[in-house]
Amino acid sequence: RRQMCILLLLGVLRPPLLHSSPVVNHAARSHILLSASSDEAFAAGAAAAEAATRESSRRGGSGRRAEGRAFTVTLRSKPIGLVLEENPSGRGVAIAEVVEGGVAAARGGVQAGDFVLGLGGGGGPDFAWSTLEEVQAQVEAARSPLTLRLRRGGPEPWVVSRDGSGLSVEDMVGETRREYGALLDEAQEEALRAAFAAIKEEERRSAAQGAGAAGFESEALRSLGRVSFELRSFTLGVKDSLSRAVNFVANRALLDSRLAVKTAEYVLRRAVFDTGRALAAGRTALALGAAPSEAEKRSRAEVSPFAARAAKLDSVRRLGGATAEGRPALAAASAEEAQEREALLRERAEADAVLRAEAADLLREAIGGIEAWVREKRAEEGGGGEGGGGTAVAGPDWLRLQQRAKVVGGDLGASLSMTLEELRADFGGYVKLDEEGRLPSLAEEVEDAAAAAVGGGGGGLFGLGGGGGVLGGLTTGDEEAKRRERRASGAAALEAKKLRLAATVATRASKDAADAAVYGVLPTAKAAPSRGRQVWLRDGPETAPRHLSR
Repeated sequence: RRQMCILLLLGVLRPPLLHSSPVVNHAARSHILLSASSDEAFAAGAAAAEAATRESSRRGGSGRRAEGRAFTVTLRSKPIGLVLEENPSGRGVAIAEVVEGGVAAARGGVQAGDFVLGLGGGGGPDFAWSTLEEVQAQVEAARSPLTLRLRRGGPEPWVVSRDGSGLSVEDMVGETRREYGALLDEAQEEALRAAFAAIKEEERRSAAQGAGAAGFESEALRSLGRVSFELRSFTLGVKDSLSRAVNFVANRALLDSRLAVKTAEYVLRRAVFDTGRALAAGRTALALGAAPSEAEKRSRAEVSPFAARAAKLDSVRRLGGATAEGRPALAAASAEEAQEREALLRERAEADAVLRAEAADLLREAIGGIEAWVREKRAEEGGGGEGGGGTAVAGPDWLRLQQRAKVVGGDLGASLSMTLEELRADFGGYVKLDEEGRLPSLAEEVEDAAAAAVGGGGGGLFGLGGGGGVLGGLTTGDEEAKRRERRASGAAALEAKKLRLAATVATRASKDAADAAVYGVLPTAKAAPSRGRQVWLRDGPETAPRHLSR
């Protein structure tokens, strides 16, 4: 018989209960979020759901993967003569072998590779998320004749089930960790878990018993304070929007994934507005939802000039056609409307200032990390440090910086991400050159700059002859000997490189971030599938092995 490799069993993925243990008091972290009205949080949740719905609908629809052909097979007696194996994911089973001479082989219509969806009709047990042992127990307990629900082709059954019903709460928490794990603390993660359970109504009911028995909800509200309060209103907005759009969602799993990330962005962006740069009023819609692009943040008259002009003309016509008694009321309403627009523009300008301050902090942190590394390295070499333990300063935390840039959002966040990536690449090149002893000398630095300034190619200083200039003469001779000499005078070379790097960083930091191109995110790598364990359901003597593995 064919023998299959053992695959680590992941277990059944079920909608989890919320943590029933008491929540650690985080009252000291009540500053995490700036107070915002429930109306604003509700609107932000609705906007996040609408954005996630558009994305999941756009990626689904006609481009959705074929789900294969489903069919049923009835086997008249047991043992049924099939070898079952785990799917590569560890969830659900498939047919590994149809035993020659067995009941299934005699019946026909079954082949290796068919997914086993469940037993009986539509109301029978579903095996999409089951383990090999659970399927074996169900098959052995079932009476003959035995009806198997099978599917040939398409993705694994749990994928189809997930795409239709969505992610579990823990899956959604996992999505937020992948995107923002370097930024989320325990309190924020607990608040997000409760919010995801509230969004997933069908899982909320199963979670309510364990959570309610331990007083999780009330304890969460006491310990997490504003986080839970704002998230309650946020999730109400999400559910209100989903109730209108859920029939148009092609892939609920993708919707849940995007909702999880957008909810985490809501929490983290609120934290940005409460870290010493908090707005006094705390009433900006920008702080609550996903950050819009620069075009969306401009005034209505600038973005939609004809619509703004038409609205102004309508206002004039209404005022002109009103009676003498009604004109004061119309004029007052128009003035109030204008004041509200002005207030919104002021709030957006203040929010822009906060986000730009966050962006400036990010750049300063990146530059400071680079400079600290250079200073440490220079101090080591200047002191003739023995024993290469490496530089104690590790340099900037690039993962955390990139995640903070994503929280900033919009064109500013995209430009910031791109700038950080450029800095990271430049710093990596600098470290590599330093490790290999190939940092250029001060003379070469000056000559390179001069050649670039005059557009020369291959000449000496200022292009005055092919290598015959004063500095050009310094580049002749044995390169290895010169490298050793440069290494001996490492302090001067490091200082020169530091100055050059600082100039490069300063130039990049001074650019208007909104003018940079949008930074793209590389797709995640996919693990190659492996074969799973299998169980032998066959005709033959009872001494035959029940599990085949190696």
